[in-house]
Amino acid sequence: MVQKARSSTGQTPPVIPRAATNLALFLTRGLLRSVALVPLLLATFAGAAPQNANPPQAKAQETAPQFQIRAERNLVVVGVVVRDAKGQAVGDLHKEDFRLFDDGQPQEITGFTVEVSKPQPVAAPAAPANTAVAPPPPANVAPQRFIAFFFDDLHGKADDFWRSREAAWRYLTTARPQDHVAILTASGKNQVDFTGDQAKLHQALFRLAPRGGHSMGCPEMDEYEAYLVDREQSSEALAVVHAEAIQCDCSESNNQVVDPMKERSATMENSSGRDPCPQSASRDAEAKATAIWSYAEGQARHSLQALENSVSRLAAMRGQRSLVLVSTGFLTETQADKVDAIINSALRQEVVISAIYAPGLEAPAPEETGDKTYQLPPQLEAIKAEMKNTSSAYLTSAFASLSSGTGGVFFYNNNDFDDGFRRAAAVPEVLYVLAFSPPELNLNGKFHSLKVTLNTREHFTIQARRGYFASKTALGGAADERR
Repeated sequence: MVQKARSSTGQTPPVIPRAATNLALFLTRGLLRSVALVPLLLATFAGAAPQNANPPQAKAQETAPQFQIRAERNLVVVGVVVRDAKGQAVGDLHKEDFRLFDDGQPQEITGFTVEVSKPQPVAAPAAPANTAVAPPPPANVAPQRFIAFFFDDLHGKADDFWRSREAAWRYLTTARPQDHVAILTASGKNQVDFTGDQAKLHQALFRLAPRGGHSMGCPEMDEYEAYLVDREQSSEALAVVHAEAIQCDCSESNNQVVDPMKERSATMENSSGRDPCPQSASRDAEAKATAIWSYAEGQARHSLQALENSVSRLAAMRGQRSLVLVSTGFLTETQADKVDAIINSALRQEVVISAIYAPGLEAPAPEETGDKTYQLPPQLEAIKAEMKNTSSAYLTSAFASLSSGTGGVFFYNNNDFDDGFRRAAAVPEVLYVLAFSPPELNLNGKFHSLKVTLNTREHFTIQARRGYFASKTALGGAADERR
């Protein structure tokens, strides 16, 4: 008979069942095996991880910069819209159908894409299972198209501004729920980001007002005339402004019209015995031209920068993207490379730019005699009229380049602004985007003419940019810095 063991206290210890004893042995052995694996695991990870005591060679490898392949190249992007004889977009062309010339030299087309503007339908929510009740319509419709109305409020007259503003509102009343619109301005005032809220858009539109323009008294001089005097030193423009200044400032010398170059020489010699008023008036007129052109150049630079920022803002949206520029025009003769940079940026980011000329149809204006207290000789009057007729072409040359270069439309010399906004807000049905890298291009700011032709026999019309400026400003954003 087995006697029960007793403890030192005289109490009988509890009996441990055999099953519990076996479980304890199993866990103990498993724990010992796990502990035995720890040094092995540590040794393994230590081999993969860097050691605490790094040799000099290992440190050098850690701090060395990563190897990168840099492909610096000047990439020129050309957007092309092709239409048939009926004006319909042609969308079945391929890379082999195009030929591209830079200053008459054929170029290899290294990039080719086709952008087709077909709005994607909004998917309806799935019907609930085991029910015959139709699901409710979605509360919010996903935006499919983004339109930025860019009003150049730094230039223009109030009448032109208000007329285009009202036409823009009539267009917005017909916008689809998928269209989100932004009101952007050159001054940055009274802007509204992309929204479908027509109340906000209406409020922003009718707060807009022109903020540019200033008068410097007699004689009246526009920025194009000031540009010809200050930057081009045009003898004809100088003759006009000198004669007008003499008529304005020298009442007793109203009948004197002198050759501008002779008058400047006489002023330099400070001849005695001559009436000093004509010389003084001529100097003041040139100084006035310098002030007007300096102001106009700064305003144009500001408008172009705001336009570039608007393209970047629009590019951040997902969907069809079009920008409508509304302006009375401004000179960009000294900033043509900036216009090219905006075209390149818009093409790379698939933004279509269209332009609306706010003055509309330009009819020959009657002779202005209201505040004019003098009469120029017929020859100078003819020169003045010619400068006035030519100025609109120079003031809108950037708009023509921006629209043709990005696949948009340029609405010019037309008073049907309702049709203008419909056409300008639309995106081209098919846009071909060609790219090439001119070999050994010298970034000296020279203008390069571009020509795009087709290898097909059909009679198609081609809309493409007319050229580009070889400068870092115009092409810098198109370079592949990292690949």
